[in-house]
Amino acid sequence: MRLTVRASAMAAAFWAAAIAAVAAARYQPAMIALDKAKHGVVWDTKGAIMADVTCDGKPDLVIVGQKGGMGVVAIVPGLDRPGPPIIGEFPTGRADLQDGFCEARPKVYLEPRDCRWEDGVIPGCKVVRGCKAFRVGGADCDAFHFYWDTTSKRLKYDRL
Repeated sequence: MRLTVRASAMAAAFWAAAIAAVAAARYQPAMIALDKAKHGVVWDTKGAIMADVTCDGKPDLVIVGQKGGMGVVAIVPGLDRPGPPIIGEFPTGRADLQDGFCEARPKVYLEPRDCRWEDGVIPGCKVVRGCKAFRVGGADCDAFHFYWDTTSKRLKYDRL
């Protein structure tokens, strides 16, 4: 029994590493584009997400990182042929700041894109099949909710 459990754990670890390696290889061009655009950021590659967040039907890379006391949120549009990264910086580890992340190392999470906040419809947001929104932080205080504004073709966010 112990041998079976150990073999199962080893197989699971192997497949997890293999899947991570394939994903890392897939977004390597995006990471090169990020490094050129914002050198010196320590990116959380294990927490990176691949999903269509720019509503063009192509997978994008969504990733967070750290540089100096700042949290960096980035989208690299079009994983296969990366476009210029969209990058925002926010203070980290400061619960007293409305424009910063409470966590020192915030994480990114996918959300459904329904174009609605608690108080109504989000201006400029249009429901697009397969397109996702995402949030950053939220473990210790309110998260930042990011969505692609299909009217202005820009990344926008709100903190609920």
